[in-house]
Amino acid sequence: RETCDYMLREMRDGEGAFYSATDADSEGDEGRFFVWTGDEIRRELDALGNHETTRLFLEHYDVRANGNWEGRTVLNVPRPDEARWAALAEARARLHEVRKRRVAPLRDDKILAAWNGLTISGLAVAGRILDEPRYLAAAAQAADFVLTHLRNADGELQRSFKDGQARHAAFLDDHAFLTAGLIDLYEASFDPRWLAEALSLAETGERLFADPAGGWYMSSTRHETLIAREKPAYDGAEPSGTSVALMNALRLGVFTGDDRWRQLAERGLRAHAETLRERPIAMTEALLALDFLADTPLEIAVVWPDGAEDAAAPLLSVLRRSYLPSRAIAAGPESAMETLGRTVSFVRGKVSQAGRPTAYVCRRGRCDLPVTDAAAFEAQLRRETC
Repeated sequence: RETCDYMLREMRDGEGAFYSATDADSEGDEGRFFVWTGDEIRRELDALGNHETTRLFLEHYDVRANGNWEGRTVLNVPRPDEARWAALAEARARLHEVRKRRVAPLRDDKILAAWNGLTISGLAVAGRILDEPRYLAAAAQAADFVLTHLRNADGELQRSFKDGQARHAAFLDDHAFLTAGLIDLYEASFDPRWLAEALSLAETGERLFADPAGGWYMSSTRHETLIAREKPAYDGAEPSGTSVALMNALRLGVFTGDDRWRQLAERGLRAHAETLRERPIAMTEALLALDFLADTPLEIAVVWPDGAEDAAAPLLSVLRRSYLPSRAIAAGPESAMETLGRTVSFVRGKVSQAGRPTAYVCRRGRCDLPVTDAAAFEAQLRRETC
């Protein structure tokens, strides 16, 4: 929650997109805005009148006499303790107010399609798991901004946006990360717009970046012609566009039932088979896609009578708290699901039972009995994921 709140508080454009970065240094000193000395902390927290809180804070955040960064301390939590963390809320708020008076580092206010895609994913997943509407709303606003403003005159995705202008043809990571963010946003909000946008973007990405022999190029046919077009194959501080494109293709294949997406992913995996076999640690995100492919994904649909979304809350709550790494999830009222069925194959024919919200758990079109009880739904999911 604190990371998401930081993003919303510090890194968000007024129209909802997210900036790229902040500098590490301020006042000519690297990290100065973010680090503390023990004396600074004691002075501020002792003023709250509870020395025990000060002691607990110093212990919880591993603040030592000589610090861990050039005599100061980057606050960190070596041993998480939820009860202690909650007890220190007032202390954190106090130090946050103190930090506001410091000279803030400069901020890089470029808006990048790729990094906004990653942020949309993070906020959507957090919003779903934590049941926090603010995060879902922020993810949706960022998605709308990128899809609206990071386009050229022909409607093609651009890499960056600054000073009111979109610039530079998008690369593979821009397309792949944004597509993944839109899929995650659909599975968190069940707004069919996001799945439709993800599918459209993935189709454009296939046309611009895919090698018919397998894999994806980093640059597109819209970029300067190079002697050789690189195929990114390394997952580092962020995943490669290749690895994310692999997972996107597999996920969209489950949603649509169109086998060409799975075939696209299989060709991509074969193109990087040597790296995956000999240096798997170099493509850890791609290994997730390989696992997704090997583990026949669940197809989960929750449908309710029009106007009965509140009654579906227990079933949707089961989805939020269930760890389901290999799955595609669709949900909505019967009228919306009928329309969604034109795109999402596994919702076709799924209707509510006896006028009650109903859950369906399937694999490759073979389904368990539909259930209307949350406990029975949870039991089905546990059985299918054991």
